[in-house]
Amino acid sequence: MLKDWISIKQLMPPQEIFDIVVKASTDRKASWAIVRDGAVAEFSIADDEPKFVFENNILKVDTAKAQLKLSLDKDLEAVVAESAYHQSTPWIQNIHLCLPYQEAKMETKNVLSRLGNCDGDSTIWDLGLGYDTFQACVIVDDKDLEHILENNEGKVLVDSPELFDTIIHYSPARLFRTKFAEILVRQKIPTDGKTVNGPHTHLLPHIIKNRIHFQTPVPENLCTMIQLDPFGSIIDANGKFQEWLGPERDPFQLLLQKYGNKEYLELKHRIKEKVLSSLVNGDKQIVDACADPSMQDVLRVLLAQIVCDNSLAIDIRKSACRHLEL
Repeated sequence: MLKDWISIKQLMPPQEIFDIVVKASTDRKASWAIVRDGAVAEFSIADDEPKFVFENNILKVDTAKAQLKLSLDKDLEAVVAESAYHQSTPWIQNIHLCLPYQEAKMETKNVLSRLGNCDGDSTIWDLGLGYDTFQACVIVDDKDLEHILENNEGKVLVDSPELFDTIIHYSPARLFRTKFAEILVRQKIPTDGKTVNGPHTHLLPHIIKNRIHFQTPVPENLCTMIQLDPFGSIIDANGKFQEWLGPERDPFQLLLQKYGNKEYLELKHRIKEKVLSSLVNGDKQIVDACADPSMQDVLRVLLAQIVCDNSLAIDIRKSACRHLEL
């Protein structure tokens, strides 16, 4: 079915990418995320039994804890990329399904807004985070929470910490969506500060309020609808680190060689031996180089890969880890 649809629609990304996307939707090692600065929804199968449907170009996966919905539209572009930006999780590998920025825009709400009714007696509320390519909503079926939100409609959530805490306390279902993708998380919000296994959401008010921007490997003219770690080759769906297979055997690295940014790959290949030499000889040049914004990401990727590479001497890996933490 996927092959037939791709041949009809003549999608820009190669068939291999879309085969991987569909297969990953029910793969327990894979994880999905809708990410904006300060807002994240993650989906994975975890220990649930998924219900999978792929009809009319819509991929839908349901579990007891969450739902993933993705429209495999002909306009989507696939960006295969790795990144390791400072102050983010070291070295992540994702397929980004993207739209041109202008085409990705949605209706923007800047304040808490009731959108209407949904299933049964439930209502859907836009949290009003103010992003023009992303909506964060809650689905409310608790009458007390509904009453509280009605009394606070029109407020700016990130300026109202008590209201924010109230929503966390009631823990409604969270629906994070872009133009062609949705992640609905039913799993309760933890109140002890711990990250739960499986699907979950994060909202970081200080980042949202101050519009702090984190770089991504996606070109500026594109906007990610959803991103996918298809193989779980570094961090699994529960956030646990796994053994890395190395650049010659890691399935994502092989995919990156086919479809990744060629200039980035050439730079990475060119400086890898220099980085290893610096670590072996104890040179400080690598520290200076990491301060160069144009080099920082590729260097951090290389350092993270060296840390994970069991074929290298432990002293080299420890040295790479120290530099990675700078």
